[in-house]
Amino acid sequence: MATTSIFTDGARAKDTYFLDGAKRAEFDRLERQSRCLNTVMHKSPFHARPTNPSHILEIGCGTGLNTCQLGRLYPKAQVLGIDPSPVPDIQDKPPNVTFTQGRFEDLLETTVLAQGSFDYVYVRVLMLAIGDWSLFLSRIMSVLKPGGWVEMQEMDPLRYYGPSSTEPVGEGWEWLQVMREESLARGLHLSIGADLASLMGAAGLQDVVEKQYKLPFTPVPEPELREVQEYMIEFTPTVVSTILERYCEGRYSREKIEDMKRESRETAFGGKIEGLHWWMYVVVGRKA
Repeated sequence: MATTSIFTDGARAKDTYFLDGAKRAEFDRLERQSRCLNTVMHKSPFHARPTNPSHILEIGCGTGLNTCQLGRLYPKAQVLGIDPSPVPDIQDKPPNVTFTQGRFEDLLETTVLAQGSFDYVYVRVLMLAIGDWSLFLSRIMSVLKPGGWVEMQEMDPLRYYGPSSTEPVGEGWEWLQVMREESLARGLHLSIGADLASLMGAAGLQDVVEKQYKLPFTPVPEPELREVQEYMIEFTPTVVSTILERYCEGRYSREKIEDMKRESRETAFGGKIEGLHWWMYVVVGRKA
């Protein structure tokens, strides 16, 4: 699988994303995450329906799974997937799909991303990588054709819900409050999913539609949710512990960090709260 490399892999000082996308273990996690989320969405991960698109862009394509699905769904379109890390050679890549390594903001300065050239821009789970979401969306608007669609999919790792699905639980968890405060201190909005619709409306997008999907931490009867529940309980505790490690290093004692990591495992991931889940927000909008 040919991948055009424009920029070398590796974090810059100002980057907020710290998971190593160049390692095989992270490839495997991202691949499993993509497949689980697709299953939750009933194998239909694309909610925008552009008419006869000629150019499609996925920002932060990870392993390229959904980029290749877009290529098969729209065989007449040229589909481009971009990611700061090299895309692994693990997909059955359609001939109309191309991968380019590089950060979105950097590629805007090259001929790879021409102004007003895409009919559909697809974004999934970038809350650990994006600081200024209004700026990010304005950059997306710059490469979108008039009438083109943008789709964003983001989960909210700072709000945990129980059986009611409407009132958050865990507001008294110290580790969660610290994670919220420390992420904000780094310019991150980890709960952006719930604000995507208003963000798109403020940017001038039309026909904005939001849909929510449940991401459970405890066993559920729905077959389509069992796979993602297994993923959530296997990987989320490690990701949360890593966030606490990175965000709290130098600001809290080692003992305090370990206490918060332990508390996170005992509260959110200990199976004590029936029906515990996150929400996944999917929002689409059309450029006028």
